[in-house]
Amino acid sequence: MAKYLDLEGLKYYHTKTQDEFVAKEAGKVLSSNDYTTSEKNKLAGISEGANKTIVDSELSGSSTNPVQNKVVNAALSVKAPLASPAFTGVPTAPTPNGNTNTTQIATTAFVQALINSKIVATDAMIFKGTIGKGGTVTALPATHSVGWTYKVIAAGTYAGTVCEVGDMIICLNNGTADNNADWTVIQANIDGAVTGPASSVANHVAVFDGTTGKVIKDSGFTIGTSVPSNAKFTDTTYAQMKGATSSAAGATGLVPAPAAGSQAKYLRADGTWQAPPDTNTTYSVATASANGLMSSAMVSKLNGIADGATADSALSTSDIDTVFA
Repeated sequence: MAKYLDLEGLKYYHTKTQDEFVAKEAGKVLSSNDYTTSEKNKLAGISEGANKTIVDSELSGSSTNPVQNKVVNAALSVKAPLASPAFTGVPTAPTPNGNTNTTQIATTAFVQALINSKIVATDAMIFKGTIGKGGTVTALPATHSVGWTYKVIAAGTYAGTVCEVGDMIICLNNGTADNNADWTVIQANIDGAVTGPASSVANHVAVFDGTTGKVIKDSGFTIGTSVPSNAKFTDTTYAQMKGATSSAAGATGLVPAPAAGSQAKYLRADGTWQAPPDTNTTYSVATASANGLMSSAMVSKLNGIADGATADSALSTSDIDTVFA
């Protein structure tokens, strides 16, 4: 059985066709492609009078197109900032004039030229290299300038002076010919030199440290121009003397102190203070048969005899007979 649309059905059908199709306008036709909602929204987002622009996805030295923001940001992130930049590699800059005194960057060339000018102006030392076998030079240059300095790396005679490794040779006068007098040697290592401690105490006596003869140390002792009465020398000490016995010799040492009241005593070989022994010999008055001391009477009688006197004797009978003959 065939179906038909009544009036209500026809109205409904008309409404549905209006929702699905657009009205035909004069001079316009429908596209063969579907016009989607996304395309409609995209078209609605384009401003009136807008132009098509191609945006590059990477930096280029020849393209005139704009570049994506993230690409620019990535490129900038590896660059040094303007504030406190930290450069890597070998950055370069224009070299300022020698008299520049501003906040301009000073290149190494500028600094070196400035240092050289100051060195020349003050006759300061200018390190020229090493001297000796394997050094910058093996002999001092004939043409030289004040301040030129060489470090000895091989022992030898330079500038008329026997030099050792480590010595410094400095030019004192400009010259164009060999002249030992134009140079001086600062010896760093003197053969047989004596070395000492990093510090010491003023007026202390220095003594050798060890047996090399090349190292000294602070002895801790002092020696003034006039030794104080209470000065004590502790480097050499003596014990009290050892007295001799009947079977053993004594030993050198300090004399024992005498006690009070011993001023008349003497130091005996046994190391003791002793009073002198009473060994005087006494004599009695002499007699006709024994030697002795003269008595005072004898002295008076002797004094009564005149000088040159002879002893008297009695006349014999023969002497008397001679008188009367």
